[in-house]
Amino acid sequence: MRGDGILEGEDMNYSPARAVVVAPGTNDRDEPDIEAAARTVLTGIRKAQPKAPIFLVTPWDTQALRPIDAKTAAVRDTLRRVAREVDGLIVLDVTGVPFEQKDYHPTAAGHTTLAKWLREQILARAN
Repeated sequence: MRGDGILEGEDMNYSPARAVVVAPGTNDRDEPDIEAAARTVLTGIRKAQPKAPIFLVTPWDTQALRPIDAKTAAVRDTLRRVAREVDGLIVLDVTGVPFEQKDYHPTAAGHTTLAKWLREQILARAN
């Protein structure tokens, strides 16, 4: 998740969306100021898509079924805090959702598991 201007100006002039899904990767947990970056990205999306619900997915839990590691928990909590500042933003917390992986990355089967989970979560919240 970068907040360095990539979502400003012409880059965000898209047709109205029915919904927007933002899924920061686990690599984003090393962003020096994840809070500022998340705020910039999410408020930029809200400005460009004022009516669309925004679904913010917390970082994939690479240790599902075990206690979440402190760094991932801190990023998750930071994203939740920023999410409260943005109207129409819905946090989808993937903590504890197990998925097949190799070297902390979802395999094809893992992507399918996560996609099904995400679809269920969005449909459950659709108006």
